[in-house]
Amino acid sequence: MKALITLCFASLAATTALAQSQPTMVSQARYVISGGKPALQDSLTHAHSSGKVSYGLPEVKLSYSPNDGVYTAYESIRVYKSTSVNPPDLVDRMTRGFNSSGLLSEYHEFVKPATLYKEVYKESYQYNANDQLEIQTATNFLETRRLVYSYQNNIRVAKQYEIKNGTTWNVEGVDSFIAAGTDSLYLRYWKFSPPNMQVYEKHRYLRDANFRVTVDSFFDYGTFSQATFTTYDALGKKIQDSVIQASAPTYRLAYLYDNNGNLVTKTKGVWDNSSNAFIESLRDSFTYNVVDQLTSARNFKLDANNVWVPNEGSFWRYYYYGFPTGISEVEDNKGLRLYPVPATSYINIDMSFSKPEKFAVRILDMQGRIIRQWEETPQANFKKKIQLDGMPAGNYVVQVMSKNNNITRQFSVIN
Repeated sequence: MKALITLCFASLAATTALAQSQPTMVSQARYVISGGKPALQDSLTHAHSSGKVSYGLPEVKLSYSPNDGVYTAYESIRVYKSTSVNPPDLVDRMTRGFNSSGLLSEYHEFVKPATLYKEVYKESYQYNANDQLEIQTATNFLETRRLVYSYQNNIRVAKQYEIKNGTTWNVEGVDSFIAAGTDSLYLRYWKFSPPNMQVYEKHRYLRDANFRVTVDSFFDYGTFSQATFTTYDALGKKIQDSVIQASAPTYRLAYLYDNNGNLVTKTKGVWDNSSNAFIESLRDSFTYNVVDQLTSARNFKLDANNVWVPNEGSFWRYYYYGFPTGISEVEDNKGLRLYPVPATSYINIDMSFSKPEKFAVRILDMQGRIIRQWEETPQANFKKKIQLDGMPAGNYVVQVMSKNNNITRQFSVIN
């Protein structure tokens, strides 16, 4: 089945209003565990438009050639590929626009096959008067598809899959939701042989008195495939999913939370017939900052000594800006580049002015305390490698000040 193309950056925010007061994500870094050690693979940096987040981050205006014009977005995401060359290759750009309710309205993706960026994918979102998603449209260089949502009494009852043929939208499939008390059905119809549709996927949900799903029975082409049994704690948090196939246990997912309700581990146990028990094998582990935002997501496995060790694969770290500090504003960072981000033992500062001028450089922590500062002689182009010895892991700010400029940019240090 060919489904509507959606990217994680867009879909995560499609129905969620942005929290204005929360610290803002500024970068993500993906590492691969190889030989027990993490190696940076690629990273994403985020820039945000004014009036939407703490401390008035500058408005992002990105120009794409030759035919993209100028697109002003709430958020710009840039994807860097780590190589042996500094700075790392900028390989991708994404922009996200939000409506007055803080809901995602547009998403654009650009790639850089040569020296110019080219738009290769975009999504648009339309909402009803209750801020419920009504139409989600996706376009790439081959086709345009959309999802159309229907509601009754503010409850979603259908999702229709459509593909554009000229000026006509043709229906390819329909998801139908039917509820009767705590018993509900999800049916997916697909047009395998037009114009007829047939049900090829069905879920039957049983719910408890709080309308939480406790049993999800899945049928493939009318034949039972598997069932998931879910249990909750006294606070309504999911603590376990048990999956059976062909009336036999298959695997179990166990969820553990911290005192703030954040998921800290998700452990998978596979059913072992010889011991008649679930044997734990894989674990996802999550960490958070002081305001309960995700800071890392890693995967572990049990070794021969029954010890959890990093799994050979990738994991993510997330970095934020916007904690209450003595730094009241981040100004226009045009002309100032910092790399690599996040940094480990050093950071490169790459700066350009329209004409030579004398300037000072300061590195501050997130409480506004000056860590280092120095002055430079008049020059128009400045490049310097700064060693970060003695600076603990965390977020910092580089500030460049001259008679005509006051430019600031944030970066992170990891150990």
